[in-house]
Amino acid sequence: MINLTINDRPIEVPEGTTVLEAARKLGFTIPTLCHFEGLKPYGGCRLCMVEVTAGPRTLLTTACTYPVAEGITVKTDTEEVQEARQFVMDLLLSRCPDVPALQMMAQELGLAEPSYPKGDSDCILCGKCVRMCHEVQHASAIAMMGRGAKREVLTPFGDFSATCRTCGACMFVCPTGHIKDIGAISGKTPLPRLSEF
Repeated sequence: MINLTINDRPIEVPEGTTVLEAARKLGFTIPTLCHFEGLKPYGGCRLCMVEVTAGPRTLLTTACTYPVAEGITVKTDTEEVQEARQFVMDLLLSRCPDVPALQMMAQELGLAEPSYPKGDSDCILCGKCVRMCHEVQHASAIAMMGRGAKREVLTPFGDFSATCRTCGACMFVCPTGHIKDIGAISGKTPLPRLSEF
């Protein structure tokens, strides 16, 4: 078991636990967009920034990817943490200004309007859809393509994916509603399934 302190509260957690998981066990709220239970930590949205002190060193890092270590001290709500989260949210909101989930989270972080030029995307590149398709569905029907401002979620070579099962898992995990039509990925029309309910 690993002993650490989060916001002046001690906690003991198993080795391999992330700071995000430990903080949530204590009831602390840390904002996330790319984290999803059952998927490997990614740290893509950068909203879960926390301040970690390990010995003489203090750093800002993502809580979802940082593993707990013996004796570390974590602060989830310092001025530096809040500034980092606001900066990241400013960038995300500039990219996707019309996404209700981002607007609501931005208000919670004290950001009313983005300070950068507004884009017209509704994809924050959190990677949830890609990771769900690859890690859980084992289909790898979509992937991140391109670099920098041209990065986007696409099917291989921009063609319909032969490996897409039209399961809808990518749509389910998307925090912004970017994926609206599975047919655009697979080239197939998903058939309604009978349910026992």
